[in-house]
Amino acid sequence: YVAAWLFGAVGIGLDLPTTAIEQFDARHVWDVSPGATSAGGHYVSLVARRGFVEVVTWGRTHPVTPRFIQQYADEAIVYITPDRLTTTASPEGFAMSQLIDDLAQLN
Repeated sequence: YVAAWLFGAVGIGLDLPTTAIEQFDARHVWDVSPGATSAGGHYVSLVARRGFVEVVTWGRTHPVTPRFIQQYADEAIVYITPDRLTTTASPEGFAMSQLIDDLAQLN
């Protein structure tokens, strides 16, 4: 979540449960549903907005719970855009060179 705040978005690979499709159609927050089966892999952009976390998927933003991400996310990437690389600090004031060095330390 911090990476989404620092960099604007994070790409997340999900092992999407079938219940997420039903929750999306009903405009309910994505949350863990015990016993849900897998609908397969799904890629979303995770963004931190309005005091909570949302993903961009199927043409709109959709709210998710932290435990949904913890349960179903199996990979993540951070976007670093050229406009952020040409400045010395992120919009939040963090040193861009240090943020990039910190990312390199993650496994």
